[in-house]
Parts: sequence; C-alpha cells; structure tokens
Amino acid sequence: MEVGDVVRITDCDDEPTGMGRSCNCFFCRGNSNRLGLVTEYLGSTRFNVRFDIGHWILFDTDIANNNAEVISAASR
Repeated sequence: MEVGDVVRITDCDDEPTGMGRSCNCFFCRGNSNRLGLVTEYLGSTRFNVRFDIGHWILFDTDIANNNAEVISAASR
C-alpha cells in the first residue's frame, strides 16, 4: 500500500443488528461505499485513508488479512 492507492474495505460478515445495518462498525454505521484513497504514510505500517465518511487508519496487516484490498495502485 502506498500514498495514492485506492483501497476497498471488505464487507462485514456480522449478523444484522437492526435498522437495516449489517453491524456497528465505522463503515456499516456510516453507510460507506468502502472505497478510500490513501492520503498519507504515517510511519511503521500505518496509512491514513480518506473514505466517503471520513478518515480511517489502515495497516499493512489489513491488506494481508484480507480486511482491505488495493484495487488501483497509484502510478509510480
């Protein structure tokens, strides 16, 4: 993951909690499209990502654990 990449957060597998939401996570509660732009390298393995509902910090382990995926790499 690098600054300029477009990432997608994978869908939640949690059981519905009512009111049409699949869970209480940041992305479900915000009815997010789960697409984000990596805007800043924060050191170590952390990246600031801008989503339609706000900023979120992703780690390289989020990609490795299939919690997120890079869907469009920035031109290098």
